[in-house]
Amino acid sequence: MKSRVFPYQKVARLSVFPMLPLQLQAKNKTVNEIALLDSGAAMSVMPFELGVRLGLDWDTSLKGSGLGNLVKPEDSRLVFLDVLIDPFKPFKNVFVWINTDDVRFVVGQANFLAHFDVLLCARKQEFTLYETGEA
Repeated sequence: MKSRVFPYQKVARLSVFPMLPLQLQAKNKTVNEIALLDSGAAMSVMPFELGVRLGLDWDTSLKGSGLGNLVKPEDSRLVFLDVLIDPFKPFKNVFVWINTDDVRFVVGQANFLAHFDVLLCARKQEFTLYETGEA
C-alpha cells in the first residue's frame, strides 16, 4: 500500500491546516493547486475561477444540487476531474463547482475517501494519505 506524509501548511498568520498539493486535469488543461483536505466535508468544492482555468464551460456542465443551505442548485455544477497526487495513480474525483470565488478549494469525502485513507496528526502538523486500492 502506497502512502505519503504531507506537512500542514500555514494559511493564516497563526493557523496551519492539512493542505494537499494536487494536479487537476480537464479538457487537455492541467492546473497545479493546493486544496484544504477536509474529512468532515461531504463533497469536494471548487471555486469558479479554478474551473475557468481548467477550461470548463459553466453552461454545458451538469447542474449541481447545491450545498445544503449554503449554495442554491442553480449556482453549482458537478464536474468530474482527473486528479494526480504524487506518488499515487491518477483517479477521477467529483467536485461541486460553485459560481463564486468566495469559497475555499476543498477536497472532501465524496469520492476522495474511496481512494485514500487519511491519518491527521495535528500535534505533529502533518497528515498521511494511504492509497486504498478501491474505486
